[in-house]
Amino acid sequence: MRLGEFALLACLAGCATHRAPAYSNESVSGKYRITSTVKPYVKFAGGPKVGTGEVTFDGRGNLSGRETFEGQKGTIHGTYEIESDGTGTASMTTALEDGTSSQSVLALQIQNETQIKFVSQGLPQHGDWVSVQSLIAHGQAGLQGIFEKE
Repeated sequence: MRLGEFALLACLAGCATHRAPAYSNESVSGKYRITSTVKPYVKFAGGPKVGTGEVTFDGRGNLSGRETFEGQKGTIHGTYEIESDGTGTASMTTALEDGTSSQSVLALQIQNETQIKFVSQGLPQHGDWVSVQSLIAHGQAGLQGIFEKE
């Protein structure tokens, strides 16, 4: 075998073993800034911002943090699960200072090593518009946004 043929064979063998990254709960750990908007208005300049804060993912499926939602401060506690393809879900309870609380289930998609997109589970992730009827049918707040690693 000539040197050129050997080099080509080595390159092909290396290329054949290249795989997409495999994700898990451990792929998401540390502090992330959260910014959320209302999904029905995404078509119009990203929609009105309704929440900001900070969430810590522990790498084992638990999350906690603080958020200001529509001007009220609150705490967030919940769980998350990341699949090997980078998708996942998070179930969160947000307790606001006024004593109210809400539960959210979010669909997650890891974008890169510093960003995770989220959208209320059950709502289209790639469309720019969701009808009020769809929000009511799914019983979701219609939130979407980004977790960005600090």
